Amino acid sequence: MLALIRSELVKARSTRATAWTLPLTIVLTGGLGALLGAAWRNSDLVKDDTAMRFAAFYPLTLSQMCLVVFAVLLVGNEFSTGTIRTSLIAVPGRVRFLTAKFIAGGLILTGVAVLAVAVSQVMTRLTLGDYAPPLDDKTLWLAILGACLYLPMIGLFAMGLTATLRSSIGALGILMPLLFLNSQGFGNIPKVKELAQYLPDQVGQSLMRMFPDNDPIFSVDYNVTGAAFILLAWVATALLGGYLVTRRREA
Repeated sequence: MLALIRSELVKARSTRATAWTLPLTIVLTGGLGALLGAAWRNSDLVKDDTAMRFAAFYPLTLSQMCLVVFAVLLVGNEFSTGTIRTSLIAVPGRVRFLTAKFIAGGLILTGVAVLAVAVSQVMTRLTLGDYAPPLDDKTLWLAILGACLYLPMIGLFAMGLTATLRSSIGALGILMPLLFLNSQGFGNIPKVKELAQYLPDQVGQSLMRMFPDNDPIFSVDYNVTGAAFILLAWVATALLGGYLVTRRREA
């Protein structure tokens, strides 16, 4: 299995999308963090710890799309280029092949996610100045941990969905509105919110403690532990779908 994982890591490194999606994740996160921090510091907006956490973590909700694109193309290129046939000849065990790809992708996603979270925190703190949340704030560190969990998980969800659909375009067609339209207001419509609060992006906002628990608009019906389990359920479902489709359908 280790040899398979190393092989998938080499394949990932040679994937064209890797050269731009991963660096762009870091650059976009840092740039947005600095911009939002500076804008917030010089505005009349509320500057309590919750608001400052929002400023620090909101850039991640935008730059996550770069990680999602990387994850989708990492799997989708196998199908679009036809190399899936060669891969399955080299590794007859389809479950082993897909497991190695998921693990390799997960390792890359985790490394980039941790770096992105660190860059976001540093750039936002530099521009927020004295308004930055104190480093002894337990909630801040829990939010950082939540962000480091959410970003790789949303990438794995994208990988599983792509393996299930066997199409990069199909996966992105679902993920783009799922991760953007909901966060941009659709999830705040009362009747929609009852279901939308369980979608991955809303769960991620809960893990990153971006809003107070009693917020009249953004509060959800579960706690942080519940958010982690909901996210894991989404990821497990997508990965399981990928396994089932890959086992049953011809390459």
